[in-house]
Amino acid sequence: SGIDPKKMKGRIKGDFKNMIIQQRQVSKLTFDLDYFAGDVKGLVNGSGNFGSVQLTPTILNLFGENPSYTVFINTNKLDLSKILLNDEMASNLTMNGNVKGQGFNPGTMNATFNGNFSNARMYDFSVDKLGVALNYRRGDVNGTVIGSGDFGKISIKPNVRRLLSNNPSYLANVTTENLNLARLLSNDSLPSNLNLTFDVVGRGFDPKTMNAQVKLEALPSSFRGENIEQLLTDINYGNNNIDVNSLLLNTESITLSAEGNYSLVANSELNLNLDIANASELSKILNVDSLEAKGSLQARVFGRMDSLQAIVDFRLDSTRFQSYTASTLSGKIDGLVTPNDTLINAGIFAGNVFAAGFALDTVKLQAVSDIRSTDLTLEADGEEVKANLSGNVNLREELLVRLDDLMLDYKGSDWELIEPPATVRIGKNEYEIG
Repeated sequence: SGIDPKKMKGRIKGDFKNMIIQQRQVSKLTFDLDYFAGDVKGLVNGSGNFGSVQLTPTILNLFGENPSYTVFINTNKLDLSKILLNDEMASNLTMNGNVKGQGFNPGTMNATFNGNFSNARMYDFSVDKLGVALNYRRGDVNGTVIGSGDFGKISIKPNVRRLLSNNPSYLANVTTENLNLARLLSNDSLPSNLNLTFDVVGRGFDPKTMNAQVKLEALPSSFRGENIEQLLTDINYGNNNIDVNSLLLNTESITLSAEGNYSLVANSELNLNLDIANASELSKILNVDSLEAKGSLQARVFGRMDSLQAIVDFRLDSTRFQSYTASTLSGKIDGLVTPNDTLINAGIFAGNVFAAGFALDTVKLQAVSDIRSTDLTLEADGEEVKANLSGNVNLREELLVRLDDLMLDYKGSDWELIEPPATVRIGKNEYEIG
């Protein structure tokens, strides 16, 4: 009365060449499988425009509640994009590994995967060696992933509980040795040598409901030519809020610290402090030559995303930029950013200034701007030169400079604006002085 698969036995062999299976080009496919009362053993080989794959499966008690299985896997230059018909999955994977387990139901199965990849590429990442050892047990996952190459070395140790639930919990430890992001990401603008350790602990993956904590520590490292002596961070994310418990960065000439919170839906409050021993690293970051300075900067950022305010106080001593020098440079900048506008109110003071051949005891600048239009007031006082001026610079469709007031005393000779305002308008193809 029919065939009972639990009792039957048989053998299936096949040898196919030059096939197209739903756009997949298969140059050769061979298989030799033995079946005996629910047990399967054999060998499968396939090759084509996707590379080559060899599978050696052993399945016991296939029709039981908890079948056990072992599959040895070997690939050579495997391109997943050709198999999955998805160009974003372009790869070149050469590996040998195995899958061992019991059961196929994700909620109850137990399985392990061990694989060793060599000269592998996936997306824009390339590794000389990659070792993967993962354990899956009824929705829990843990293991180790270690990759190395001309980019350095990365080690990842994940541990995920209740992966299939709506609210999985997880922790991961990541370490890097001599990590060069330029090589890893194929981006020459990111040369680095990073020696980092960071830990992630969290629950959930939905940004709206997840909670996570990230702690990072950097041993002596470098990024884009700048040496990092120390980097420590402790950051929490939850309820659409980023809590910066602490952040500390030390380089050869800069110390940066920060603490506070940044909210995506409510009020934020971030405080930053920057100490500058010298400007050698700043000049490289800003890509400017002949910059010298030392001093400090304090910044406070607060408000909501649709109305974010920043107040910056700074003081620099012994400042030099090319031929301009000042013994003291200090000021306060107050900015407000909204969806429709950006408003800035700045006051800057400079002492003992030498510029364009003139020596000035003090220079005071006050500016109020919405980026497109800026009101300026300048006061300069020196032994040979004294000046006061006020006006406006408008950067809308055309450049309009308006001078409302001007008084200049140079070596006892006085000049002043007789009939204000004086204007200069510069259009696309014309200019006008009035």
